[in-house]
Amino acid sequence: LQKYIDQASSLKNTPCLAKLNGEGLAALSSAELPHRRMEDWKYTNITKELAQDFKLVSTADATYEFNKDANFINLCFLNNSFVSEQSDTVNFTMTSLNVVDPVFLTSNAQQNFKNDFVDIMNKSFMQAGHIYEFDSALLKPILIHRHYTQEFSLNNITNLYKFNKNAEVKILEKLTSDTSIFLNIASHVIAESNSNIEHCFIQDTKNGSLVFQSCYGTVKRDAHYSNVILNTGAKKSRTNIALSLVDPGAVAEAHGLYALHNDQHHDTLSYIQHDAPHTHSHQLYKGILGDESRGVFTGKVRVEKDSQLITANPVSY
Repeated sequence: LQKYIDQASSLKNTPCLAKLNGEGLAALSSAELPHRRMEDWKYTNITKELAQDFKLVSTADATYEFNKDANFINLCFLNNSFVSEQSDTVNFTMTSLNVVDPVFLTSNAQQNFKNDFVDIMNKSFMQAGHIYEFDSALLKPILIHRHYTQEFSLNNITNLYKFNKNAEVKILEKLTSDTSIFLNIASHVIAESNSNIEHCFIQDTKNGSLVFQSCYGTVKRDAHYSNVILNTGAKKSRTNIALSLVDPGAVAEAHGLYALHNDQHHDTLSYIQHDAPHTHSHQLYKGILGDESRGVFTGKVRVEKDSQLITANPVSY
């Protein structure tokens, strides 16, 4: 881990994020590499992947032509940088993460993974991301293109999605790369009352990549948040999902599909927490495995003692 500790120590970040970087670095300095004696990592070994020469790099001079879709509002990111000249005009708020108080990145759901290696790495290297805030229904869905060109680059992204009361939004995020990369992307979601959200990801990076994805969500009264993740790329990938239903009427869905071949490996750990009565959750995960590939799904549901008349349906096959 020392080479990652040294790189995290060299980050020159804004005061808004430096505190989180410091907390992550302190945890990373005393952390163990995930191993099979850890309950949440007993089926997934990433030692060989972390031993590769992944580094923080500057790719400001890179160019790439994005394949935009006219049926969407297109937002284009190349090597973590926003490409405004290829992106569409938006009618919602989009702010750089560098100016936000990190307290807004903390939710009840995130606490379930606060000591997990994925979260520790994300805090240690937090350097890029945006805050997206939606106040109403969007007529078009959003397509976020995230493409990477630098081989063995270490990329860390943290985004906050705030869906205000009565917002109706559909988002698709595509994660792709030309080469093998290390990508750690975290999404913090706040779904306010009566909001209706569909949030989908397609991960199709090059086969030598190591990809961590996290989604930490808080779903409030009568809100509906649906998360769908398709994994086809990366040699090894890990998804952490934690959704908290905090008010009556809250609904959360967490679905996924992994289609793997050769020696690819994907691991999903899902944690749904019912903190209020009359809340509903549903999970459905399916895997298509070829050759020597492997898929893992672990689903946990916690129901607080006063959270009566709830439904929770985890399914995996």
